[in-house]
Amino acid sequence: MTLRAVEHGTVVVLTPAGRLDLSTYGEFRDGILRQIAEQPSAVVIVLGQGFELGSDPLTRVFATVWLRTRRWSGTPLILVAATGPHRLMIVRTGLSRFLPCFDRLEAALATTATPPGHRREEAQLPPGVDAPHLARDFIRHTCTAWDLRPQTPRAVVVGNHLVENVLGTTDASLTVRLDLVPDRLTIAVRHRGPPLGPGAPPDLTGVLRLATGCGHIPTVDGGIVLWALIALSPT
Repeated sequence: MTLRAVEHGTVVVLTPAGRLDLSTYGEFRDGILRQIAEQPSAVVIVLGQGFELGSDPLTRVFATVWLRTRRWSGTPLILVAATGPHRLMIVRTGLSRFLPCFDRLEAALATTATPPGHRREEAQLPPGVDAPHLARDFIRHTCTAWDLRPQTPRAVVVGNHLVENVLGTTDASLTVRLDLVPDRLTIAVRHRGPPLGPGAPPDLTGVLRLATGCGHIPTVDGGIVLWALIALSPT
């Protein structure tokens, strides 16, 4: 199973080739997750002649990815059924209840504009001991500029937890990204490249006490993104 990625502006178009069965299911799922972790404006998957589905139940891979990423990164996952058999498969399995589904790539791309009210800022940080301090300053400054003063202390503490989780696992630079939509603020910290060695999963216990939700996703280059969500209105 291969998953070819092509950028169309800020949208990533994935074209899988090969047979989706139990032996390739995990690889296929993780490949989609890694692309979403890069936070493009949308990920479009084109199901064409080169993609073979072992059985209808395997289409749950798309719903699984959607469930795991619908709170973060907020990147829409869109399907394009480019052949008659794939269009029939979408009807049989009811995938369109979860995901936008189209017959043509052009129609899918036309729906991928950035939603109104979305604001984003990010900062590149060194991986050393100054990273938590720099992250706190960046988050505090950005939240103030966005008029989020009531949420600023919580966002600063959450961001600090995320950065400290990443430190010690990599000697690469870190990226802290804030995204604001009308009902939530998300904080994401990523490092590029593989970790220095095998380690324990991220400890997000401290984040869970303060955030509405949190998690982690592997990235295309072998790194990881840790994220947390702070609701701005009742959930």
